[in-house]
Amino acid sequence: MALSELGWVLVGMRQDARAERKNQVLARLLGELGWSQGRLVAEVNAYMGRGYIGRSTVSEWVTQDRVPRDPLPVVVAHVLSTGVDRNIAVTDLWQDIDRKSSLWMSADHGMDTSLDYRGVLSLANDWIVNADKSMNSDRRHFMALSGVALTTPAWSFMENLKSHGNVLSSAKFGDVESIKITPLMVNVLESTIKEIEVLDDSEGGDGNNLRFVHNVFSTMAGYVKSDNFTDDHTRKRTLTAWAQLCRIGGYIAFDAGRHGYAQRIFRTGLQVSQTVGDRQIGAHILGHLSQQAVYRGNAKDAVQLAEASVRTAKGTSLAIRTIANWECARAQAAIGDAYACHEAMETARNLINSPTALTTRPSYLYWLNPEMMETNNSHSLLTLAQTSPRNAHRLVAEAENLLTPHMESNRDFRRDFSRVVLLRCSWLARGYLWCGELEQAVKAGKTLLELVPSVRSKQAITVLRRFGTELTQYRSAQRTPYVGEFSENLNRALAATAV
Repeated sequence: MALSELGWVLVGMRQDARAERKNQVLARLLGELGWSQGRLVAEVNAYMGRGYIGRSTVSEWVTQDRVPRDPLPVVVAHVLSTGVDRNIAVTDLWQDIDRKSSLWMSADHGMDTSLDYRGVLSLANDWIVNADKSMNSDRRHFMALSGVALTTPAWSFMENLKSHGNVLSSAKFGDVESIKITPLMVNVLESTIKEIEVLDDSEGGDGNNLRFVHNVFSTMAGYVKSDNFTDDHTRKRTLTAWAQLCRIGGYIAFDAGRHGYAQRIFRTGLQVSQTVGDRQIGAHILGHLSQQAVYRGNAKDAVQLAEASVRTAKGTSLAIRTIANWECARAQAAIGDAYACHEAMETARNLINSPTALTTRPSYLYWLNPEMMETNNSHSLLTLAQTSPRNAHRLVAEAENLLTPHMESNRDFRRDFSRVVLLRCSWLARGYLWCGELEQAVKAGKTLLELVPSVRSKQAITVLRRFGTELTQYRSAQRTPYVGEFSENLNRALAATAV
């Protein structure tokens, strides 16, 4: 054999050896998704933090020169499962790693319980056993779901909902010597939950408010777990109150950027509201899940969740049906379906303007009125402007007409719903910028500066920060004095916030 031929044989042997060592499953999944190794880096770092891993690390995973350390195997498996919309186990990727991370898990971990009262007791027990862990940044981390893992429980809720619930006395799950819950105690719990809703309206979600809500949530989980009530009616009232707290607490967690934790709370709320047969709370939670999916960029999930909310809301109050339809409008806007978006907006408008809509609304929807509906419709229009840029000028103008009558001139609305004003008007300011209306964008931004110190919503502050970044990057911003002055004031206000 000639030396040249021998050289080619050796090269071929080295290539065969590399192919044999290659993590074929990981490489195949990246190919199926059309992801580069850099894309996997970005997806993992979205959970772990900027710069946690680099491209060379993923390359060494593919070539099997390196095996990831805990919690990376679980995070990578979760990221890939979300991408391909089916379960990818850690052992599919790395056969020698058969343990699960005790700190990192999917939002639905351990929530596959029976759809009855015993299932609710099991969930309450999980919240108590792991209550402290789930709120500390150095302990359990819940990774957000998407695809069928997120939408299947929503459809299951709707299909299995019983009109009168299935709350039954059971063998004691907890300590029979625990505090016995009385009707007057439930009154106090219900009042506390109402005040938490006011807290959300005014300040929104940040780590501090979320920890406060978590403490109340864990306390109520303890009451449910004990299954120690004066009578069955008090038990059902307590469960209904807990479902309401799941709805509010889940939204505050979403507003604080804790998406996996929010989904876990929402999932608990669906189970509890299903058990007590409360369609209204369930439909409302599904609407929140849809809004969260829009924010996370999962438009297809958002549409399915919104449709489940609309179907669940049938036969309930006009107020709940209004909320379900405005969330449907937002979801349709996220996929760029202008016709379906406007149709859902008009349905919501007709429902809320019905003569009995406000007189028959549940007491906890004290904030629901035509103004709030148009505020949400405006966000749908701004979302549609993002997905339909050719119509951006018209859509932003429509959104402005819906927002400005009460956002800028109604002082009571600005005071009572500061978080909503900051969030929606930050989106409007961005909308002006998309249309090249620099002066209008800065004018809208100036009206928000006074709200920044009092609003804790991470979602709202993030949108405002994004507006500030986009403003400074605008092509003529550097040559416009009033832009520089506003940017300085905005950066000063944002620097002072803890969010």
